[in-house]
Amino acid sequence: MPIFRVLFAAALIAVAAAASAAQQDVNPLRAQALARDYQVFVSLPTGYSESGPALPVVFVTDADYAFPLTRAIRAGVGIPPFILVGLSYAVGDTPEYSRRRDYTPTRPDMITAASKWAIPRTR
Repeated sequence: MPIFRVLFAAALIAVAAAASAAQQDVNPLRAQALARDYQVFVSLPTGYSESGPALPVVFVTDADYAFPLTRAIRAGVGIPPFILVGLSYAVGDTPEYSRRRDYTPTRPDMITAASKWAIPRTR
C-alpha cells in the first residue's frame, strides 16, 4: 500500500508541473450593467502561437474551482490542445451567493440582458 501512495503523489506532482507549464493569464472584467467585477482566467496550451493552427475554446464557469481542475485534466490526460477560458465568481462575493445570483435569473428581462452582455464577449 505505501508504494501506491508514493506513486499517486508522484503522479499528482507531475500533473501539477505540466499544468503550470501552460501559459495562464487572469484579466479583470467589469460588468457595467451588473455593477460587479469578475475575473476571466485564460490558459493557453504549451507551445501555443497566434500564428499556429486555430484551436477550440472550452469555457468553464465556477472558475475558482473548475479552471485549475480542467487545466490539470488537460495536462494529465494528453488530449488535443485547446484554449481554456474561465469566469470567476463576482469579486468580493462568496461563491454560493455569486453563483445563485448570477446563474439563476428571476425575470425574463434579466435573461435577455445577460445574453446581450455575454454573447459578444465570446467572439
